[in-house]
Amino acid sequence: MEKSFIVKYTPSFINALLDERDALYKLDNDSKRVDEIQKEISTAIRKNFDQYAVDFILETWTRFGAAPNVIYDDNGLFAVTGDGYQKVVFGKERLEGTFTVFVEKKQWKKTIRQALKQFINS
Repeated sequence: MEKSFIVKYTPSFINALLDERDALYKLDNDSKRVDEIQKEISTAIRKNFDQYAVDFILETWTRFGAAPNVIYDDNGLFAVTGDGYQKVVFGKERLEGTFTVFVEKKQWKKTIRQALKQFINS
């Protein structure tokens, strides 16, 4: 890995890029810069995955509009998936009740970090 790449993409630098992306998106959700920023951040996290905390990566992906769910299967395995369905909530409502997620066999990993890596690389 290129050292300058790791140093540049600190969590605070990525958060600044996310803030820029959010502001641009509110003005023009078709802006090419919105997609460029997302690609830049995604690439940085994928290349330097072990440099970031799991919660930071999960929160970053949610700012892209993903809905990652961390699942534990009682057999000591974890999966992270964004596939499934739930009832629609509005405004500040909280999801309550039943929701369904879909997990494939290849998504089950021994750690949350391994499952998250599978999720962001798929």
